[in-house]
Amino acid sequence: MITKKAFKLGASVCIKAPKGAAFPIVDPIRLKEYIQSKGMCASSIGTGLAVAYEQLIMTSKDKDIRDRVIERLMRQCDLGAQLDCLVVIGSMRGNIGPDDTYEEVLELIDQVGSSHLKVHLDTFHMNIEELDWEKPVLACGDKLGHVHIADNTRLYPGSGLIDFMPFLRALKKIGYDRSLIFEIYPGEDGYQSCILGRDYLMERFAQL
Repeated sequence: MITKKAFKLGASVCIKAPKGAAFPIVDPIRLKEYIQSKGMCASSIGTGLAVAYEQLIMTSKDKDIRDRVIERLMRQCDLGAQLDCLVVIGSMRGNIGPDDTYEEVLELIDQVGSSHLKVHLDTFHMNIEELDWEKPVLACGDKLGHVHIADNTRLYPGSGLIDFMPFLRALKKIGYDRSLIFEIYPGEDGYQSCILGRDYLMERFAQL
């Protein structure tokens, strides 16, 4: 259960490939060996750059774009299989598309049909865009593969106005046991922010 998991330090890495470059731009075997040599593991591969640099709106209704999205996701899932990690699609309006919901992301995942493709939820965006903390988590169920944690200010959890207990209870209900990532502004001291956020969540986990 998430209440028993140890916190580990990790890093998000953004790799931009020039237009026309082969995908993946790295050798997955060498990448996996390098990650393991640092005592780390690959948790997930995000899809945000496809939106930012290629305008590949994940749930576009345009058939050509949709076909390109599915082809890209299938290749990313092959890479994920080689790295023993997931490929995750963020359910965030504006990052996927202006009106997209977690339901549309789940539909896309079913269409691709890979066990390596999951949903990514982000509490900062959920606080703005969703009406309920529990419903999206329960709807995703075992298709939830990645979670970003931040308070309403995009600072560490516990620094702002969000009550995280309904969200954490929902994660417990679905047996979520994967990454909880602090995607936060560092503030004056990034390390101290992580410590404060960690302590806050551990206190909440103890109440579940």
